[in-house]
Amino acid sequence: MSYRKFLVKNLPLKFLSLLLAFLLWIMVSGEKRQTVEIMVRAPVGFQNLPKNLELVSFSPKEVSIRLKVQKNMMFSQDYRSISVMVDLSGAREGEEVFPIKKDMVILPETVQVVKITPSYVRVKLEAVVQRRVKIKPVFIGNPPPWFDFKGYRIEPPQAVVSGTRSALSRIKVIYTEPFNLKDIVPGKPVTLKIIPPKEAVSIVSPQDGTVTVLFEGREKPEKRTIKATVGSYRVVVVVEGFHSRVAGLGPEVVKGLVKKGSRLIPRVELPPGVKMVYYKVKKEKK
Repeated sequence: MSYRKFLVKNLPLKFLSLLLAFLLWIMVSGEKRQTVEIMVRAPVGFQNLPKNLELVSFSPKEVSIRLKVQKNMMFSQDYRSISVMVDLSGAREGEEVFPIKKDMVILPETVQVVKITPSYVRVKLEAVVQRRVKIKPVFIGNPPPWFDFKGYRIEPPQAVVSGTRSALSRIKVIYTEPFNLKDIVPGKPVTLKIIPPKEAVSIVSPQDGTVTVLFEGREKPEKRTIKATVGSYRVVVVVEGFHSRVAGLGPEVVKGLVKKGSRLIPRVELPPGVKMVYYKVKKEKK
């Protein structure tokens, strides 16, 4: 079969197929160009806030946005990612109204913004200031009975705090985390964390947010009973001294027995400042 005969064979059928393909292309192309409008809600955010200002409040929290999208892609878009970012680079202290423009909307490239309602956001800004306030440690419980508590010293006595004027207006003192006085160790400072009074207030100084507390007072002498076994004898020794020196003493301080006349006296090794004030030696029964 020649090439010319092949071209003219079933010519009406071939023409009909070509026409159908052309019409199908027209329909698909038209579908892609067809658009619809939808409404979505988008949260309002902010960027480029001046360092000396704090955003106190704003309204509205979100806006309605009318969008134009291609009909064939209407259900394939993630509308939850759409948001509004308002530029606050030129903001000043007080209440201001900022327009919400179409170029502030973050959205997919294939989507167009038709209208934003409302088309503005009202913000309230306050200047960030610093001030010095007194630091007061928080104590719970009571000092141990062997410690004559006279008071405390705190370093530093004041802190520098930062926040808005309204946040700092009623703050006269800030407090530390609690410390139980029963845990006092004479001569040993305690480091306590400062607790900011409000979320909008931060601690500038001391930089690590802690203070050192040193307790003032003195130890009281106390007695401690020690029991030990030496050979076939049961020994009870009562020693007296400051708590820090007698608290850790145990049976190891009794090194043996010394006979003086008809009596047996415990031989003890005690730290400086600790003395034996009573003893009893008794032979154990077999």
